Amino acid sequence: MSTYDYADLVHTAITKIRGVKLTGFTKRVTTEGSAEASGGFKFLASLKGSLKRTGEKAKDFEIVDSPPLDLLLELMQESGYQLLVLDNFQNITSEETRQLIAQTMEVLSDRASEGLRIKIVVIGIAHDAQSLIGTSDATAGPARCSPPTSKHPRKLGSN
Repeated sequence: MSTYDYADLVHTAITKIRGVKLTGFTKRVTTEGSAEASGGFKFLASLKGSLKRTGEKAKDFEIVDSPPLDLLLELMQESGYQLLVLDNFQNITSEETRQLIAQTMEVLSDRASEGLRIKIVVIGIAHDAQSLIGTSDATAGPARCSPPTSKHPRKLGSN
């Protein structure tokens, strides 16, 4: 059985993408140079020079105080992820965690009308989608459950 709660699941997804939020990047390059030349009789000349270049880079990070789900969705969009997959969902035994996942599905559905293109997939072993996720107003929509396939599929045309 899993000891993950909802916060653990969202935190794990966030840290898989990025641990902290980059807020600034600075790159500074300094170049200094000097040259000395002298000339003498019958084309005798000397030339001395020096060139010094230094550079530094700095990145500024901050801990983000956004709600975890908003941060996760923001990071997924920035990184180009469009699918959040929760595997072995049957191992999540906490009803509160299951309810929060169902509410997350509802939030993603609502935000789809605002242009958010992130989907959530729950994978687990169950008789139907409702028994896997649970019953709530949030999952009253079109939940689909694909039955497991046999390890020994029938050949086409056989009974």
